[in-house]
Amino acid sequence: MDYLATRKLIEPASRVSVLGNSLVLVVPKGDTLGVAIGPNFDLAGALKGRRLSLADPTGVPAGRYAQAALTSLGVWKNVESLVVRGDNVRAALTFVERKEAAAGIVYATDAALTDRVDIAGTFPATSHPPISYPLAIIVNNDSAEARAFRDFLLSAPAKAIYRRYGFAVR
Repeated sequence: MDYLATRKLIEPASRVSVLGNSLVLVVPKGDTLGVAIGPNFDLAGALKGRRLSLADPTGVPAGRYAQAALTSLGVWKNVESLVVRGDNVRAALTFVERKEAAAGIVYATDAALTDRVDIAGTFPATSHPPISYPLAIIVNNDSAEARAFRDFLLSAPAKAIYRRYGFAVR
């Protein structure tokens, strides 16, 4: 959205942050890492040389959030060599579901969609940039239909659906 905004491709007054999410550490169902997320937590020690799955931080938002969280908590350098990079957050989750990685960092909403992982912990919201899902109308497409769709996405029934799937509604 920022990319579009800097190029003046959205109607600025229509932009709003609709949803939020959280970042979680997942492990295969029934497994534990025995580590609490916090400053300088020993994630590398808990992994015992096994892999940590996350979306590729060079191009995927979930991966950038994961790297930012691990960096701010002081553990990125200790686990970087153990990271297996998925093409997207669902691929990172799949590595953990299949036990190809001992743990992974994904969005809470993705973790909630499977019964093949357990959430081992939630990263503090202050450890990474806010996870936000914005909405805006595209320039030259500000029509009655676009406004009606935007209004629906911001409506109480839509917010109930977002909450049902684990999103934080703003």
